[in-house]
Amino acid sequence: IPVDILSNEASRKLPDKNAEIFVYCRSGNRSAMAAKILTKLGYTHIYNLGGIVRWPYETVSGNK
Repeated sequence: IPVDILSNEASRKLPDKNAEIFVYCRSGNRSAMAAKILTKLGYTHIYNLGGIVRWPYETVSGNK
């Protein structure tokens, strides 16, 4: 869910506030914002993976 619509869409798309939710983005700024928003909305298990550009493991793209 893009961070700019997260506040409005979270309750509909993420109904379980106790589910494990992993957030990430390209640089880490938006994922930090998303983690804060979700925490303020009452979600309890938020994991901020940060920026994917710093991800030390192999990634797979949906584009082939």
